[in-house]
Amino acid sequence: MGRPSIIDSPAGHALLLLLKTEISIAEIAERNGFESTPYFSRRFAHKIGISPLRFRKRSPEVLVKGNFFRGSA
Repeated sequence: MGRPSIIDSPAGHALLLLLKTEISIAEIAERNGFESTPYFSRRFAHKIGISPLRFRKRSPEVLVKGNFFRGSA
């Protein structure tokens, strides 16, 4: 089956949790099938181009600039 991926999570579940909740990154990783928070963070950064923490802190800025979701698939 292979390792889980951020993009493969249902409807970008990890992205939505980062945007809409204060759930810890460790909990988001676990909810998306990752056993390791550092591995989740590396995969997220590889696929999305920014770490989960930075995404959460900068998400309004990133989204306002546009094209974030169009370019991430």
